[in-house]
Amino acid sequence: MLKSAVTVATLLGLTTTQVTATTSLAADLCSGTQAKTAQCLTNVPKDISWSTKALSDASIAQEYFKSKLSTELKAQKSQGAVRLEKSYSPADPAFSSTDWRNYVQDIRPYKIKGFDSNNRLVRISETFPEPTSFMAASMIRLGNNKCSLKEFNIFDFGTWWQTSCSIETPSQSDFLRASLRSWLRMTDGPISFASFPQQQLDLCFAMKAKFKITGKQLSCPSLSKYFNSQTTANLYFLDSQGGYEITVNEKAITYTTKYFAPDFYTLAKYAKWDKQLATITFTPITY
Repeated sequence: MLKSAVTVATLLGLTTTQVTATTSLAADLCSGTQAKTAQCLTNVPKDISWSTKALSDASIAQEYFKSKLSTELKAQKSQGAVRLEKSYSPADPAFSSTDWRNYVQDIRPYKIKGFDSNNRLVRISETFPEPTSFMAASMIRLGNNKCSLKEFNIFDFGTWWQTSCSIETPSQSDFLRASLRSWLRMTDGPISFASFPQQQLDLCFAMKAKFKITGKQLSCPSLSKYFNSQTTANLYFLDSQGGYEITVNEKAITYTTKYFAPDFYTLAKYAKWDKQLATITFTPITY
């Protein structure tokens, strides 16, 4: 039986290990009891100073999603709808373990139903936002669950107290913050960096195979036939996207993993709207 010192937890929709989270280049984001939760690794700070380019790209992204809603409202009106209702579907299970409540108001997708003056259903929209793992898209939304498409008319008392349909748009900085959280989820965040060496160590230790540690690497020749001749496991990795450090107890044949949070402030500099992916990416530029 494998004697791993890590415990199983779930983060970002993935099965992984829960250990003490440690920030790298960024400010300390986790303190007290929270410091032992892996969720700290993806807690995007609110004090990021976004560049002019990032804010501009956020506006472009927001307009992209807003235009789709605007087009739908015009289509509803053209088909005789005077009243709209949102019909929700369950949230994507992939978001169930994500701390989305810290970023968006509601993660559930919905369709817009339009009713005419006789309360007859005249149109049902496609799903909003369009199927995507881009959490920030949920921030561009029809503002109310029920609203009116009728314009205010001083001679129509029914329009005096109506809730007019409107499209809610967050601040650019809030949108970018949620975008960065989405991107970390799409790339699996720091957790994924350690998964391969952890698999190597798990198998090496389970086989009770001989191994040798040199610096930040563990060599286990018996892994050759299982990992395409790769016998070396990297015990340390760190860049702006985060990283890990694996400490091996050679006597007990166990290991523990310490994760490093992303350097959110550096990643923020790489914010870029990708229309093809319909998401804002934060991929570091490498030369």
